[in-house]
Amino acid sequence: MLISKEYQVHGSDFTFFSSHENMILRVINDSIINVRTEKATDTITTKNLKREEANIDIYSSDEGFELKTSKMLVRIDKETLKLSFFDHMGNVINQDHPKNLEKQHASFCYKTLKENEQFFGCGEQVGFLNQRGKKIQFWNYAEPKHFNAISNEMYQSIPFFISKENEMVYGLYFDNSFRSFFDFGTESSEYYSIGAEDGELNYYIIYGANIKEVLEHFTNLTGKSPLPPLWSLGYHQSKWSYFPEKRVYEVAKTFREKNIPCDSIHLDIDYMDNYKIFSFNKERFPNPKNMFHDLNELGYKMIAIVDPGVKMETGYDVYEQGKSNGYFCKNPDGSDFIGDVWPGGCAFPDFANQEVRSWWADLNKKFLEQGIRGIWNDLNEPSILVEPHTMSRDVIHRSIDGDRTHAEIHNLYANYEAMATLEGWEKFDESTRPFLLSRAGFAGIQKYAAVWTGDNTSSWDSLLISIPMFMNLGLSGIPFVGADVGGYAGECSEELLIRWMQLGAFTPLFRNHTRKEVRDQEPWAYSEKGENIMRKFIQLRYRLLPYFYTAFRETHEKGYPLFRPMIFNFENEVNTHNISDQFMIGDSLLVAPIYLPGQDYRAVYLPEGTWYDYWNNKKYNGGQYIVAKASLETMPLFVKSGAVIPEFPVMNYVGEKEINELKFNVYMGSGEYIYYEDDGASKEYLEQKYNKRKITVDSRDKEVFITVSPIFSGFESKVSTYRFTLNGIHSVSSIYLNDKNLNFIQKDNLVEFSTSAEEKIKIKITI
Repeated sequence: MLISKEYQVHGSDFTFFSSHENMILRVINDSIINVRTEKATDTITTKNLKREEANIDIYSSDEGFELKTSKMLVRIDKETLKLSFFDHMGNVINQDHPKNLEKQHASFCYKTLKENEQFFGCGEQVGFLNQRGKKIQFWNYAEPKHFNAISNEMYQSIPFFISKENEMVYGLYFDNSFRSFFDFGTESSEYYSIGAEDGELNYYIIYGANIKEVLEHFTNLTGKSPLPPLWSLGYHQSKWSYFPEKRVYEVAKTFREKNIPCDSIHLDIDYMDNYKIFSFNKERFPNPKNMFHDLNELGYKMIAIVDPGVKMETGYDVYEQGKSNGYFCKNPDGSDFIGDVWPGGCAFPDFANQEVRSWWADLNKKFLEQGIRGIWNDLNEPSILVEPHTMSRDVIHRSIDGDRTHAEIHNLYANYEAMATLEGWEKFDESTRPFLLSRAGFAGIQKYAAVWTGDNTSSWDSLLISIPMFMNLGLSGIPFVGADVGGYAGECSEELLIRWMQLGAFTPLFRNHTRKEVRDQEPWAYSEKGENIMRKFIQLRYRLLPYFYTAFRETHEKGYPLFRPMIFNFENEVNTHNISDQFMIGDSLLVAPIYLPGQDYRAVYLPEGTWYDYWNNKKYNGGQYIVAKASLETMPLFVKSGAVIPEFPVMNYVGEKEINELKFNVYMGSGEYIYYEDDGASKEYLEQKYNKRKITVDSRDKEVFITVSPIFSGFESKVSTYRFTLNGIHSVSSIYLNDKNLNFIQKDNLVEFSTSAEEKIKIKITI
């Protein structure tokens, strides 16, 4: 350790001293620097943070210090410890504002607000894509009327944002789990602020050349989503509630009879015995294990809700175990905290305690042994049904770091529960990928569970609001997101459900869910016309599963979202920066949902380049707005030129058909695509049992070359045939595969031909 009068060095930690306060800069790697007070503690997200070796130099002068890595330069004022961050060219990334000297609380920090600075991310937020001009609170909360344009507290708290000002991009992650605040210029046009009601200052500055790089760095810090089971990317049907078992069978069989794909049915709280978790109502579900087996034979993977509240009832085994072992959260006087949820008075497991998490894991294991294939964690903000709607802030949690109050643990509670649930799954089945769904979460929840955006309403406003909400969740490291399709509260019109189903077919989590007091929302619950339209879009989702799944592989590797704002793919094009009502799936599919009643047309911005209408292959020049037709039967959908879109045959559920033929939709232009495949179910992909194939499209004046070449081969694929569909081409004179003439079919605006699925393929098309 190097110690001077003004600073000390311990490895890559630098502590600076002043008469005002002491401050620590931790160099995590060349692109990430952690700023913290001496008393700051880490949340579970960063507690076991792995650092990378960085090139660090430090210099001292009369005015202050310079800390330099290969990517960043930090200047520290010797008297005030004011921080200024620069890139290697000397451009300002971020700097403290003089108001820092006036701050009243150790956790607050004021930053200079640049004139054209935009802010993206902050997790689950209501409003448009850019957060500038908003004040945001991070406190997981379930208030029934929250889902409107002025909501300020949501189910999930992700205190992270990405800033973009002209060419400069950086991220800031505030690692403080107390109720926190970001003010993006409402108090002043000169500064923005971050802070919390308690705890210490602890934030990370993350520098990157672009938004993609910043997000990859952030997810290296907080964790990346594992690959989900392929079936979980299919369609989910839910309601509060499907019961008795006769009704569950009826819904399941109707999907199959009507050839509407569905992979999962969710069971809400009414499957339980008097709302006691890990129990079944014996009258409604006399033999759940048999029911789950029967439904699995039909291709369904059943998902059951599990709330954290444990009914306070003598003789109830879960309550008795928790009570006798001291596993519940405590009031300051040592008694168990009790809050009213569905069963009435409930105790709440202290998930911050590893022993409690292991107990909870065992309860989940026994539950999964019944035949359930997914766990849905609800009310885990944690939520109480009466004021103040959550635990008192002085409730005590016993973590590995000692006693903590609920004020500190509240935002982390859902993450801890998800950790326990995942542990239970791994005790039940180490080899199969889990599917966990959580309503609440903090940064890092993506390592454990998918999330949905909670109790929305059956309204056009809720439909529109969900689009930028998904975008900002994705820009906060959370890729597996969805909303209750059709809306949870209120009556959904047929038109609204159709439009929401069209959007849902392109959200990572595709789940239809609603309350018990309103009409059913199954695809056949309205008219035959509506049923046919919804079937069409659910089937489209199933055809596109390999495209979604390949995109999820990139998510797993780099932290990129599936559901992307336009700025993510086209950052250098200013017109894309604040578009909140259209989005990209992966690199190539542009989706423009309809979110107003009676809307038959809408404006769509096509970025620079060439684009094809997915439905008719009409060609458009980009860099402009167009007016796209959008009758009720369709939704504007465009494909970038040079794209390759893999497709499966239509199936009623994942695994119904063995995939022997894989279709590649090729759109004329030049580009490349990495196709990914594995078994879609096991964890063997972590042992490199997967395949990656690079497909390159090179379009010239009178010739098109398509090549397929292996990047990695570790999985025995069952695909024996590739079927290529060339979109946007009028006529072809010949097609050669490795110098062998191929037969082809030519019709309208496309050409089709097949080849054997060899590892290396070179196709020459003469126009």
